[in-house]
Amino acid sequence: MMKMRSALRVTLMFAIIGLMATLLVAYVQRITLKTYQRNLPYITLGDDVRHKVTQAHLWFEEMLAGDKNLKLENDVIEPLTASLQILQGAYDGKPTELGVFEKAADEGIRVILKEAIIENEKLIAAAQERWEGQKQLEASVARDSAGNIIPTAVEATGALDQNFDAAYDKFQNTIDRLVNHVNLSIAADNIYLNTISWVSIALVLLGFASIC
Repeated sequence: MMKMRSALRVTLMFAIIGLMATLLVAYVQRITLKTYQRNLPYITLGDDVRHKVTQAHLWFEEMLAGDKNLKLENDVIEPLTASLQILQGAYDGKPTELGVFEKAADEGIRVILKEAIIENEKLIAAAQERWEGQKQLEASVARDSAGNIIPTAVEATGALDQNFDAAYDKFQNTIDRLVNHVNLSIAADNIYLNTISWVSIALVLLGFASIC
């Protein structure tokens, strides 16, 4: 009778340890998957936004150089607007073309996202203003009967060029800061996941060692 009770007790302890181990493994799996899904859109955000804005900048320079095959709305404003929508979606915690962003709990990320949104808007405005200046310059040149470029118009577009380039550089620097901050946040998440994984393993081993 005593042996049966002892065997039953050991069996019950094995069952409890096994259940605890299963729950721990399930918890680690779920939190790892959730963390991966939360971070994935942020991982791709930096490269995607940089690509869109760099492409828009390149096409805009080509337009200013005289390429008539490019259009301001389609080739410049559209990718800049797509970049803005991604940043706004990340800030608001909404679906975007990169996936569903969870609203960042890290206040540092939210602050940099807000800065990037404002600078993205300024970049769009600077591109539109520069293009208007280009059209005015071309119109001024066309009306010059002597065939000379009006110096004041050239100076005005030069200032607009500097404004656009400054807005572009500032935006890129902000995206670099955002990417660095996101990478630090992901690294912290990885440390946490590694910690709970090792804790889970240690608890399981300790439980089986206690039974033995």
